[in-house]
Amino acid sequence: MKLLSLWTYIMTILLRLSLITLCIYVLSSWLVHADVWFIEAEGFEEKRSILATNQKGVNVQWSIKEDDKKALGKKYLTVEGANRNNCEACAPLFYPISNIRQAGLYKLWSRCIMPTTASDSFFWRISNDGGKAFTPPAAAHGGDLWEKWHWKRPWEGIQLKKGKANILLIAERENRTKLDAYCLRNDGKTPTDEEAAAWFKENRRRVRSVEAQQKLTLIWGQIRQL
Repeated sequence: MKLLSLWTYIMTILLRLSLITLCIYVLSSWLVHADVWFIEAEGFEEKRSILATNQKGVNVQWSIKEDDKKALGKKYLTVEGANRNNCEACAPLFYPISNIRQAGLYKLWSRCIMPTTASDSFFWRISNDGGKAFTPPAAAHGGDLWEKWHWKRPWEGIQLKKGKANILLIAERENRTKLDAYCLRNDGKTPTDEEAAAWFKENRRRVRSVEAQQKLTLIWGQIRQL
């Protein structure tokens, strides 16, 4: 009986250890693989982006608006003059993705307003090599109509590589679609305004920290040369 009790006790301990190990593995896997990236719509790269163009009889104009206090950062983007039949995605906006820790499939979300059937889509494209080549334009349809800010939809099938060579490209498709922010993520969750605000706050803090460190390094280098 004592031997049986001892064996039962050992098996119970081993089972508990196995469950703890499994929990740790699942949690660590989630922490490693969950990758989330936000960008405000007005945070495009100015050098390569085309805010206005007049070609093929199409006069496209992106505008940064500041007339809606409910927009993140109090600013959002909208477009006029889009005509995809004559000029498809001819006014692209470039958004370099700062850093992707985990390669794989991601989903694209947008905090946007799509008020009518003629104002309910935009184009997106992805580059994995710093902008040398992009995927074909994919239409991001809202699938519904709404006049208040919502995170939609998501749009799937986005392949990202590990590192800093990925670029999200957003282009016009229909007029008066309002774009406030974008989110790329691989954890299956829906973005929230609170999550976005916290992400922007944390990453701005990191940028300031890096800039301060670079400034300190420069000053130290100048002192050493004296």
